Amino acid sequence: MFNLCLLFSALMLLVGSFNALAATPTSAQIQQFKALPSAQQNALASQYGVNIDAVTAPPAENSATPDAEPTIEDRTTEDPTTTAQKTPRGLKMFGYDLFAGEPMSLAPLSDLPVPNDYLLGVGDELQIKVFGTKTESYNLVINREGSIHIPDLGPFQARGLTYQQLKTEFTALINRRMIGVETSISLGKLKTMEVFVLGAAYKPGSYVISSLSSVTQAIKAAGGIERLGSLREIQVKRNNKIIKKIDLYDLLISGDTSSDISLKQGDVVFIPIKKKTVSIDGFVKRPAIYELKNEKDIDSILKLAGGLNAKAYPGVQVTRRTQIGRDLYNFNLEDKQSSQTFIVENGDQLNVGGVTDLYHNAVSVSGAVSYEGAYQWNADLTVSDLITSIKFDLNKDADLHNALLVREVGLEHNIKVLYFDLLAAISNPKSDLDLKLQAQDQLLILNKETGIAEKLGKKSNLSKQIDNQEVNDQFVISDLGDKSKQQSSAQAFRADLLKPVIAQLKAQSNFENAVQIVDIRGAVKFPGVYPLFEHADLKTLINLAGGLKEASYLTAGELSRIKLIDGKERIHYQTIDIASAMKDTKNGNIKLKSKDRVHVFTKPEWREDYKATLSGEVRFPGTYRFNRGETLYDVIQRAGGLTEYAYPEGAVFARESLRKIEEKQLAFLHRRLKEEVSSLAFRRQSSSNPVQSNNTQSAMDTVEKLGVAEAVGRMSINLKKMLQHDEAQNINLENQDFLHIPPLRKVISVIGHVQFPTAHIFEENKSVDAYLALSGGAKKQADTDRVYVIRANGSVFIPNQSFWFSREEQQLMPGDTIVMPMDTDYMDRLSTLTSSTQIMYQLGVAWSAISN
Repeated sequence: MFNLCLLFSALMLLVGSFNALAATPTSAQIQQFKALPSAQQNALASQYGVNIDAVTAPPAENSATPDAEPTIEDRTTEDPTTTAQKTPRGLKMFGYDLFAGEPMSLAPLSDLPVPNDYLLGVGDELQIKVFGTKTESYNLVINREGSIHIPDLGPFQARGLTYQQLKTEFTALINRRMIGVETSISLGKLKTMEVFVLGAAYKPGSYVISSLSSVTQAIKAAGGIERLGSLREIQVKRNNKIIKKIDLYDLLISGDTSSDISLKQGDVVFIPIKKKTVSIDGFVKRPAIYELKNEKDIDSILKLAGGLNAKAYPGVQVTRRTQIGRDLYNFNLEDKQSSQTFIVENGDQLNVGGVTDLYHNAVSVSGAVSYEGAYQWNADLTVSDLITSIKFDLNKDADLHNALLVREVGLEHNIKVLYFDLLAAISNPKSDLDLKLQAQDQLLILNKETGIAEKLGKKSNLSKQIDNQEVNDQFVISDLGDKSKQQSSAQAFRADLLKPVIAQLKAQSNFENAVQIVDIRGAVKFPGVYPLFEHADLKTLINLAGGLKEASYLTAGELSRIKLIDGKERIHYQTIDIASAMKDTKNGNIKLKSKDRVHVFTKPEWREDYKATLSGEVRFPGTYRFNRGETLYDVIQRAGGLTEYAYPEGAVFARESLRKIEEKQLAFLHRRLKEEVSSLAFRRQSSSNPVQSNNTQSAMDTVEKLGVAEAVGRMSINLKKMLQHDEAQNINLENQDFLHIPPLRKVISVIGHVQFPTAHIFEENKSVDAYLALSGGAKKQADTDRVYVIRANGSVFIPNQSFWFSREEQQLMPGDTIVMPMDTDYMDRLSTLTSSTQIMYQLGVAWSAISN
C-alpha cells in the first residue's frame, strides 16, 4: 500500500511538472515508476494523461536535463553589509561581483561539459546505445569494483579509464563480440564529491559538487566571497596540508586559469581574511578598492587599475590616515623615481585627476555663424582667417557690420570687449581693420532683426527657434501684436549670446573698477544691456543695437549718467541730438561711460500700423488703415457705405482690448464653476436620484464648453443711428477693431432649455411666448421667469412678463435670439452657472452671425 501511494504521488508530480513546466520529479521517483511492469505503467499513464516516453526517455547526450533546478541564483551585492564598505565616492571592492551568487540547494552542479580526459570512477553513469542488427539501450553505473555489467557481454572494467579511452575500448569490444551493430556512448549522471568551502565565504559549509568542479566553481557554489575575505590568498587543503595557494587576481586581470585546479573528494577551500587594501579613483580605467599582495609602489597600483585613461592628468594624489588626522601627498607620474620610491600602505586612497577641458591654443566663434566652436590659434591669426566667406561661414541673419571680440586680460582672467566691423575685416584682410587675434579670444557674431536663415536645409542657430510665418487672410481678432515672433526670437537670441559676457563684466567689477556695461532703450531694433567696449561712443552703440527704427526721433534723445556728487550717486540727465551723433560730429557723438543709459525717443504720434477690418455687406470690404481720432463712421464711408442688402441692426462690432478682458473673465468663470460643480458632485455622490445625477452631468457639460469657448470682444452698437449722423452713437476707432454687417435674415432663434431649440421665420407682432411655443415650450428645469432676448446687435432685453407692473413691450426684430435659461434651484443655486451660460449664449450668437 505504501509503494502504491508513493507511486501515485510520483505520478501526480509528473503530471504537474509537464503541465505547469515546474521542476521535474526526483530521479528516485522516476526509477520507481520505471520499475513497474509495462502494463501498470501504461494504465497509470493513460489514467493521468502522462506521456510515458517523456518519463522513461534517457537524457540527451552530454547535456543536462532541460528543466533542471538551478543550484545557484544571482544575488545583489548591494546589501547592508556591503554598502557600508563603499568609499564616499561609491567605489566597490574589485572582483567580488564575479563570484556572487545565492546557493539554492545542495544539489551538485550537473550542467558542466565533460572533457575527453575526464577520469571515470565509481558512481559515473554510462549511457550506451547499440543499434543495427540489434537495438538496445543501457544506463550503467560504475560499481564499487570499478566495473559495469553489460548484458550478454559480462563485466567491463571502466574505473581509471579516461572518457576517450572508454569509448575506444568499449567500441572495440562490441565490434569483436557483435556483428552488424554500432555503438553510441555518452556520460549521464556523473559521480559527485563532497568538498568544504570555509572561511570568509558567503555561505561557508560542505557542498556536494560535480567531480569536474574546480576551485572557482566550488567558491561560486558557496555564493562567492564575503567582502572581508581575501581573493589573493585562497588555500586548497588536502589531507590537512596546503597543496595550493590561489591568487584570483591572476584570473581576473590576466585571464590565467592555471592555478584553478580541479578538486577531489574531501578537499577544503579556505578563504582567509584580507589584510591590506588601497582604493584608486579618478581617471583610471578600472577605479575600485584593491587588495594588496606584493604591490608596494604607485605604479603597481596603477597596473591593477588598468592604467590611466585618455583624459588622465599624469599626477596622483595620495590620502593617508594617521593617528593625528590625514596626510596628503602629490606625485608626478612622469617622475618615475618619486612614484616608485613611495611605499603605499593599507588604507591609502589614490586619486588620479583629469586634464582641463580649457583650450590653451584656441579661439572660439559663436553667434550667427555656420559652425560654432573652437579653432586653432597661431600668432598671425586674424578675423579674416576664421571667417573667409560671407556666404558659407555666416548665416543669412548675421549682422555684417557689428561684431564683438571678448579678450582675457590679466592673471585673474578678467575680460575686455572690442568692437569691430565684420565686413570691413573680411574685405580688408591683414589690414588694421582686420583684428589680430590672441589666444583665448572669443568672436561674437551678432544677428539681424529678420531672424530667418537656412543653410543647405539646416536652420541656423537663430532660425532654429522660429518658423516662417504663414500669412492668413482670414480675420483673427488677436493677430499682430507690437512685436512679431521673428523680432522676439531675434531679440532673445542676441540676449542669450551676450548674457555670459554681461555676467562676467558684472562679476569682475569692484569698488575701484566700475562695471563696464551700458544700456540703450527706445526706438532701436535691439534695445537692451551691452558691454561697454573700448572707445565706445553714442553712434557705435546705436549701430551695435541694430540701428535706428523708422519711428526713431532724430532731433532729441536722452542720456542718463550716474555722477558722484558730495559722496552720493546722482543721476544726471542730458538731452542728446541723435542726428548729430549718427553724423559723427564732435559734439553730437558723445563718448560713453560705465552704466550710461541712452533713450532713443519715438516720433510723436507715431503709430506703425493702425488697422480696422470691415466685412459683410459693405461695398468694399477689407482692412483699412486709419489715423488716431478717426471714427467708425469715417471708415464705413471710405468703404463705400453699406449695400442694399445690409442689415445694420444686426452689426457685430468686436474690439481687441475687450476680447482680452472677456478672455480673462471666461477663464475666471471656468475655474470658479469647476470648483462649484466639483463641490456639488461631492455632495451628491451618495444620491440615488437619477434627476440629480443628470443635472450634475449637465453642469459638467457647461464647464467643458466654457473651457473651450473663444472670446470675441463684442461691443453692442447702434449702427443705424450712427449712419444717421447721431454723434452719440459714433465711436473712435482703436487698432484691430472689427465690424461685420450681415445681410437681412428674417429669422428668430430659440435656444436654451426648450424642448426643441431651433430658428423660426420672423413674423411681425408675434410674441416671445409664441416663439417659445413653436419650440415645444420650456423644459422642466427651465427658469421661465428669467427669459431674455439677445438682439442681433448684441444688446439684451427682458420681455414684459409682470402682471402687476406692466411696461411697454419691446418688439422682436429679425436676427434676435430668445434664451430660456436653466433654473439654478435644480443645481443647488450655482450662481456662477447663470453667468457662464449667459456668456456662452452671447458668444454663440456673435460667432454665428460672423460665420453665417
